[in-house]
Amino acid sequence: KRSVVASSDAEGKDYKVPVWTGADGAYLSSFTIGSPGMNFTAIVDTGSDLVWTQCKPCDYCYNQSGPIFDSSKSSTYKKASCQDSLCRALPQFQCNSTCEYTYMYGDASRTSGDFSYDTLTLTETSGERHSIP
Repeated sequence: KRSVVASSDAEGKDYKVPVWTGADGAYLSSFTIGSPGMNFTAIVDTGSDLVWTQCKPCDYCYNQSGPIFDSSKSSTYKKASCQDSLCRALPQFQCNSTCEYTYMYGDASRTSGDFSYDTLTLTETSGERHSIP
């Protein structure tokens, strides 16, 4: 296992979390999303500032081996409004009743869906857990 510094909270606090290399060479890390937390292992995308996961219900889901996030089971899940500053900072978004995004990557792949917030919990290499609202 390797470690990487992941800076994400509002105060600019850095967290040292375990990262390892997957079979395809991608960097992976584990964390929880929501309250109560649902466990995920995901690719650490060093080329993007957007953290996303597939959510239920999912119309065009990628066939993944792990669980799909169910926002209805999280007490801290919240869709972002169209007036949200982070929504408005996205390269592509549209407003229906909430902020919907499309994010394109350099390899022509894309992700799209509801722009939302939930609690992200990281476990540092020391074992200390940090929840980021």
